[in-house]
Amino acid sequence: MPLKSELGETRCVGVLFAYEQAVCHLGGSSAGCVVLAGNAICRRHAHVGRRRGNVLASNPTNWVGDAAPVDGDDIVLDATTNKDLTWDLDLAVASWTQVGYTGRVTIATVYGAVGFTNFNITGDCVISNGAWTHADNSAIATSRLRVSIGGILALGPGASIVAGLGYAAGYGPGTPGTADNNHCGAAHGGRGGDAPGYPTTTYGSVVHPVALGSGGATPGYSPPSTGGGAISLRVSGAVTSNGTITASA
Repeated sequence: MPLKSELGETRCVGVLFAYEQAVCHLGGSSAGCVVLAGNAICRRHAHVGRRRGNVLASNPTNWVGDAAPVDGDDIVLDATTNKDLTWDLDLAVASWTQVGYTGRVTIATVYGAVGFTNFNITGDCVISNGAWTHADNSAIATSRLRVSIGGILALGPGASIVAGLGYAAGYGPGTPGTADNNHCGAAHGGRGGDAPGYPTTTYGSVVHPVALGSGGATPGYSPPSTGGGAISLRVSGAVTSNGTITASA
């Protein structure tokens, strides 16, 4: 029969009942639990990070019940595990809840019109802890973090969206080159640090950049001057950010 909240309305209340009378609360990791939502089963996928071979979201063994998420699932990352996760599933999920999880999620979205170009969350996205990032780039622009959120985005003080993973030192359209005596900064929407014989070329937009940052100082120097990454967040609802969002290297 339908479950009711204290206010009396029928809804998916997010309470898990195990098969053997034991109760596992929302955020728990007990396998064999179902979420009851009225007369239907509400799909909820919790990450357990067993790492049987890889850290990919498409690996069923990284999830409670050994089943990878599908379209319309509610994704939950909690304190059950802090192992890193690479989200490589090109599908639309209903919501994303990341509370108590302190690992790093790499969203494997890419540039271009083909492949996993955008991660779609149709409802709310809550990131209280842990981090989001995109995959590393080196000599070629392949990866960026691009997400569409149909509801709200709430970023807690223990959370971050960071993407300092642009072109490697000496690479990118705005790099000054790789000569040993060249220590200039790269250009992007504005000019870089030109030195005699090592000009930099501007590219992209000053007000709406979408490209990766180019690498600057000569490879081999410490710290290496990697370019900044790229983050694109399209949020339909309210955005509350008490954490960190940065594409700086």
